[in-house]
Amino acid sequence: MTRTYYKIRSVRWVKVTLALSLILFSSLLTTGCYDRMELEQQAFVVALGIDQAPNNMVDCSFLIALPISPSGGGQSGTEPKAASGPITFRARSLVEAMQMANSSVERSLNLSHLGLVVFGADVAKAGLSAQLYPMVRFREFRRTMLLAVSQGSAKDILSQNKPVLDRSTSRWADDIIEIGRRSGVVPVVTLHDYLRSREENLANPLLPLCAVNQSVQSSQSRGGASASGSSGGSSSSGVSGASGSSGTSEGIGGAAPGNAGTVARAGGNPVEWAGATVFRDDKMIDQLTGRQVMDVTLLQGRLAQARFTFSDPTSPARTVTLRMKRAGSPRYDIQLGRQPIVRVDLPLEADLISTQASVNYANQSSQMKLEQRIEQRLSTELSGVLKHLCQDDGVDVIPISDYIRGRFATDAALQNYPWATQLRRSQISVEAQVQVRRFGISNPMQS
Repeated sequence: MTRTYYKIRSVRWVKVTLALSLILFSSLLTTGCYDRMELEQQAFVVALGIDQAPNNMVDCSFLIALPISPSGGGQSGTEPKAASGPITFRARSLVEAMQMANSSVERSLNLSHLGLVVFGADVAKAGLSAQLYPMVRFREFRRTMLLAVSQGSAKDILSQNKPVLDRSTSRWADDIIEIGRRSGVVPVVTLHDYLRSREENLANPLLPLCAVNQSVQSSQSRGGASASGSSGGSSSSGVSGASGSSGTSEGIGGAAPGNAGTVARAGGNPVEWAGATVFRDDKMIDQLTGRQVMDVTLLQGRLAQARFTFSDPTSPARTVTLRMKRAGSPRYDIQLGRQPIVRVDLPLEADLISTQASVNYANQSSQMKLEQRIEQRLSTELSGVLKHLCQDDGVDVIPISDYIRGRFATDAALQNYPWATQLRRSQISVEAQVQVRRFGISNPMQS
């Protein structure tokens, strides 16, 4: 009996051992790294430019990072630097251009670190859908990458970009996003944001605008010589630019900052970011200045704080600058009908941070006068921007349609509502409620 017990136990132990051995052996057959690529075999693209080419072709420009090994002598922790310039391939599609890149690039292109895609103006006017479809289907394109439109060609943006401080190409998109969120002069729009707005038939997207400042580029090509002889309103300091692009007059597009490429300056990075492009469906139809983008961001309730410069109410030749902060979410009162009525209440707080006039704003009467004039001018400015977008362009970039969803029983009824047509005939008014919290002390230079 005992021998039989031990015999059965030995047979079970053999079976268990064989089963475990079979499982371990089969795991070796089902796993492997036959398609693995080492870092030394990949070329990481950090920026991509797409331009229109003849015969329905596209020029795809790739900006490739040159990683530095941390084990290199004295260069531990060095950030990847850009190659000498973008590499451009002409093909029928973006994927075909990537395949053609293998003819001259020693490594396989990898888009997992792609952070910025710039579309040329011709591509934006023709429509972005044909270029975005491969990005949506190809999994190497992350939905967090930043989208932008250039005034000229996208290749010039990649080739002329010369950062003043940050030399790391991998941080380029992150720097643009940080600037946009802090100053509000450019919208921050990722691929995911653009696709979401396109899925909503009632909303329209904005994309940031970039351009090469020709006066800065020409001065750098002359070895830093003075640009006083160039056209466009240059001065003895070498600053040149479009007339009125950096003025302080109120109105649509009248106050600084203007569009990218028109900022009056000298030196620095030839590539500048200011303003936005307006899209209807997938085509660019209009552009906004940097000041208008700040106004739109205020109307959206996304701008935490920004600096606005106005002419001083007591001395129109002087300027006054306030730091605007949202005091609450914008309130939209919409009355649907044959002629919709859109009323917007925008609560804001402000701090007086600069004034050129010798006015004692510690005086209560001066404070009330400043608040009233700033409210009046800002309300007029915001109303003008919103009317221009809704009535002239027929687009909803806020989007205002989010505030009328609850009035429709189904989503199909909302989608069938002729919202774009109704916007063009709507009555729009914006009332900014500005409360200046801090006026500072009286001017010590006041006589």
